[in-house]
Parts: sequence; C-alpha cells; structure tokens
Amino acid sequence: MIDLYPDPKWNFCLGEADIVNRVGVFSFARGLPSFPRAIPSGSIITRSDMSVLLLRAVKTCVHELFHIFGVHHCQYYDCIMQGCNTLAESDTHGIDPCPVCLHKLHLATGVDLVQRYTKLYDFYRRHEVTTDAFATELKWLHHRMQHLKLPIVSGSQQPIDMSQSSGGATSVASSSSVTSNRATP
Repeated sequence: MIDLYPDPKWNFCLGEADIVNRVGVFSFARGLPSFPRAIPSGSIITRSDMSVLLLRAVKTCVHELFHIFGVHHCQYYDCIMQGCNTLAESDTHGIDPCPVCLHKLHLATGVDLVQRYTKLYDFYRRHEVTTDAFATELKWLHHRMQHLKLPIVSGSQQPIDMSQSSGGATSVASSSSVTSNRATP
C-alpha cells in the first residue's frame, strides 16, 4: 500500500480531490490500524483490522466523492464533509452527510434519496456478516428509515426484522430510539 503526500507541509493525507477537474484519489495505507508497519505479503488481516480498514476506506472515499460532486468542507453537525487534521479526528467523524450536504449532493446529482437509503441499508447488511464496521451506521439508518416510514427491505426485497440481526444491531427493533450526535437529514 502506498501512502499519500500531496504537499511536504502536510502531516498526512487520507485522500485528495480536485473539485474543478472532478478527479480524486485515496489510499488504503493509513486505514490499517498497524500503519505505518507494513503487513507482510500473504498475511491474514484480522476481522477487527478489516472492520477498521473498511470503515476508514469508505469514509474517505465518500468524502472525496462529495468533493468531486462539488461539495466543500462542512462545519455542521457530525458530517462526513468535515475536514480533519489527524487520523484519530477522522475516526470520530460520522459516515453520513449532514442535511445541508445531503441536499447539496441531491442538487448536484439528482440522487433519489429513498433509493440511496435503501442501497446503503443493503450495503451495510451485506458487510455485517464479515465485519462489524457498519453496526452503528446500520442502527442509525434503520432508525432513520423507520422515522421516514420507509419500507426496510434487503436486496431480496423481503422485510428485515432487526431483532434477528447479528452483531451490534440486535436491539434496534425493540428500541424506541437510537441516540446519536448525528443530525436527522
């Protein structure tokens, strides 16, 4: 894995995007908890390390894609478009855009927000089997879809009973609320 350094003055870089030319890049290198130690070729990455790597990679990629769609850094709520100066700070950011940035994404792309929620839900459910990376996001999204009275279905279009879910999402169906510092987009 290759680390990124777009400018010698920067202490680190997870990704970089050019809003004008609509191109971007990110690196998996800092996503592994073992960074900067190299992982020997053929080594097995633990489930825990894979969870951290996947979550960091998705967060960085989403952040850079928002830039490519013309969205600048944000200071609202707990938004994926907040800038960061350290990896630890990046880890504290949520994976979702705030309502303002979600609206910007909708204006820039015309994305169907109901379809976005449904596809995100499917993505989180698929990865729930192999990683714990999206347990918090799955809970939040389930709560959000219930709040919007959206049908909660899997890729097979069968309603999902979160009380039968594995991992950390077990209690959502019986819980009347999920606490989060995230805004409700």
